[in-house]
Amino acid sequence: MPQYNGERKDILIRQILKAIGEDNRRDIIERIWKERQERVKKGCFPGGNTPYGYKRKGKHFATNLGKAEVILHIYSRRSRENF
Repeated sequence: MPQYNGERKDILIRQILKAIGEDNRRDIIERIWKERQERVKKGCFPGGNTPYGYKRKGKHFATNLGKAEVILHIYSRRSRENF
């Protein structure tokens, strides 16, 4: 981005570029949100990191047995503390 020397015209240009950037950012966020919602409606994973205790196998998830033991231990310990 070019350097501006503080003239009124330069400040106006900077403000216009900032407004365009903000509008683009909102559009991108909206597109991502809508795409994730569509994926959930279709029964697919919405995206992001693979949940702990699973590994990706193509388009589906498979249980990672080593990590699944940790999850089972956490839940069993938690259930014992609640009662």
